[in-house]
Amino acid sequence: MADHRNTTYALEQEVLNHLQNNRIEQAIRICNEACAKNASDATAWFLLAGIYSRTGQLDEVERCCRRVIALEDGNAAAHYNLGVTLQIQERLEEAADCYRKVIQLRPQHAQALVNLSQVQWQAGDYTEAEALARKAVRLAPTLAEAHNCLGLALNSQGQTKAATSSFHHAIGINPNRAEFHLNLAMACGADQDHEKALSHLKTAIRLDPANTEAHFELGNLLRKSGDLEAAVAAYRKAIELDPAFLKAHFNLGHALYLQDNFAESAKSYNRVLQLDPSHAETFNNLGRVYERAGQYDQAIELFHKALDNMDDKAMAWRNLGRVHLTRGQHAQAAECYEKAIETDPSSAEAFFGLGQVCCELGDRERAKSSFERVLELDPEKKEAKHLLAGLGDRRFSEDATTEYVTDLFDRYASKFDTELVEKLEYRTPQLLSDTLREILGEERSDYSILDAGCGTGLCGPLFRDLAGRLDGVDLSAKMIDEARRLDVYDTLIVGELVETFLSAKDTYDIILAADVFVYIGDLETTFHGARDSLKNGGLFAFSTETIPGDSFTLRSSGRFAHSDNYIDHLAADCGFEAVTREHCRLRKEYTSYIEGTIHVFRKTIPAATS
Repeated sequence: MADHRNTTYALEQEVLNHLQNNRIEQAIRICNEACAKNASDATAWFLLAGIYSRTGQLDEVERCCRRVIALEDGNAAAHYNLGVTLQIQERLEEAADCYRKVIQLRPQHAQALVNLSQVQWQAGDYTEAEALARKAVRLAPTLAEAHNCLGLALNSQGQTKAATSSFHHAIGINPNRAEFHLNLAMACGADQDHEKALSHLKTAIRLDPANTEAHFELGNLLRKSGDLEAAVAAYRKAIELDPAFLKAHFNLGHALYLQDNFAESAKSYNRVLQLDPSHAETFNNLGRVYERAGQYDQAIELFHKALDNMDDKAMAWRNLGRVHLTRGQHAQAAECYEKAIETDPSSAEAFFGLGQVCCELGDRERAKSSFERVLELDPEKKEAKHLLAGLGDRRFSEDATTEYVTDLFDRYASKFDTELVEKLEYRTPQLLSDTLREILGEERSDYSILDAGCGTGLCGPLFRDLAGRLDGVDLSAKMIDEARRLDVYDTLIVGELVETFLSAKDTYDIILAADVFVYIGDLETTFHGARDSLKNGGLFAFSTETIPGDSFTLRSSGRFAHSDNYIDHLAADCGFEAVTREHCRLRKEYTSYIEGTIHVFRKTIPAATS
């Protein structure tokens, strides 16, 4: 009778020989023959499992490992290999049981501790993952994977500093693992160290150019930093490597949306829906794309699909409310916001939207109560304070509007010209220039001009040739910084309009106010100040968003619109006479236009007394 040990050794050597020469089929055939000849030969089954693992035939690996375990329950290697196979298939609970069995059989098995830590991390049990990883680190301080697992567990618990240290340990042991650099980049990003995050992501990609996750995270980092063009390229690379990478298609759609590239954004989101036809967030985001593109029917249809699939029903109702509000369908908008509030009574956004609708409906009291509720839920909501001030709530003075406008334009300053002129077709400065030149002719170029609410200085270059003196004033210091770069103003002031008027009595030949009075409701004090600041016969040229009637109103946008009758009565009371008026389109809002008026008034010269 042949010695079993010699037979096993011979089988192992023959299989090894075939594998070394890449003769996989022959190795499988020999092992299968050995298993058929002796179904109790655990070694043959174990060898066969190893060969199948090389070919990626996970079902076969599992079958063979389970056969080994049935024959030899104490075979730690078989339990370990089965755990790896199950973990690859994301059968986490089964994998965890296998690794626990390995640790029971071999308590010093550091790699099993590492793998169990990974499984627990994947399952969301970060505390247990941390404990297991720490034990692995104590057993095997030079095992890079143990430090990496510890970093993952710590990072997921928000301990970014400690996580960063663990990932550095892993890289110190093995600097050529792209995965470690990727994980360190994630921790650095979470710690707001974007420069280091970017560096390690690039290292991960250099080490493993086909690492789709690294390209994807690079896209995320670049998108958050505002480099949308580079973010789009990174997402496209991830998709090139893995065309079925759903998250990359989804985030690419978002980056393209932020670029206002709605056609390409829609393509990306539709690709997500091809991969997952019930992806609720995509219905929502694709609805936003169609909304921004002015395709409101499609947007409403998609928001209803999101409503059917999303857990966050309140968000879907808010989105529907916003579209109906944009379309002027105020009753439907109010109903949607009410349903959003019913679904989530703590939604400040829903109360804010309802307040906007009530502004449009003229229901001032309900608008006030809605915005008051917003401030209960979000006390720092400056726009709500501004709107309450505009609705006459004496608790919120003009300071609330000043703070809101200052904050708005400070945030907007760096991209104001691109957004307003290129995307929204803002024409007010040019309209003012054209209108005034018709009135003034070409006789003088020495006017003293004040650009009131000058912003980034869009009016400055258009009026410089008419001005002997050109001054600008604006609430936003950052807007003034942008205007200063033009080098066309003689003086630039950070300040409030009326205060500036009062400090410059009888100073100016012309006062300009382009798209300024949309942030001021009652213009009486402003008009009196402008009159005092003008020389006799001086011109007051400004724009308004226009409504019918005899007064002004606060719109859902947070801007005011004024009727021509209101402007005429106020001008007459303040000592102005009308020179000209032009009804026009001031700019776009989404796909429709804002209707407005260019007004020019002259400060009348008091009649001589006899």
